[in-house]
Amino acid sequence: MKDLSDSCSFVAKTSAILILAAGASTRLGFPKQLFKIDGETLLHRVACRASDSRATKVLVVLGHQADAMVRELRDLQNVRTIHNPEWQNGMGTSIRAGVRELASSDAILISVCDQPHLTTAIFNELIKKLPDSPTGIVCSRYLSPDSSSDSLPTFHSPLSTPYGVPAIFASQHFPALLALPQDAGAKTLITANDVEFIDFPLGAVDIDTADDLKKL
Repeated sequence: MKDLSDSCSFVAKTSAILILAAGASTRLGFPKQLFKIDGETLLHRVACRASDSRATKVLVVLGHQADAMVRELRDLQNVRTIHNPEWQNGMGTSIRAGVRELASSDAILISVCDQPHLTTAIFNELIKKLPDSPTGIVCSRYLSPDSSSDSLPTFHSPLSTPYGVPAIFASQHFPALLALPQDAGAKTLITANDVEFIDFPLGAVDIDTADDLKKL
């Protein structure tokens, strides 16, 4: 663990949100991006909340049924999309495509589109906390605070509790994101570093199968 006294003074003047939405949802049987909750698709839901955040840019990486996804986002003028021609090779290819497109940003917040409880407040909290991170990474902790010790530190290795996206990375980590294997996600970097985190217990709720939909 790193000495917290060495905390950096990094401030992201431009923070972009990168939404990964290229997959085909093979386990579910249809694109999860188009599943509707209260009349709104998951893709539109997360993109809208990202657009309402303090981020300066929002980019959605598309792949499977890209045209249908673009139509879902056409009313969100502050949201851009790109198509990842390598999307079938894994999430790492979409991360690389997005990071290349957003390389001029000071920080990139990586999100998926199948966490139905994701809110604008979560995005803003991650962005706001980045300057507190000595290593330039702030992620989400899914473990409920009620189930952990009151003495649990706010800065420690993510190997002992569930950590993941959404997570924000300062620009010093862009080369590592670009070097991710094709089938790897952002959690590869999260588990390799000491990280700051925010509590997002409902981040553990995501949609991969039909059974997941029944639990909503």
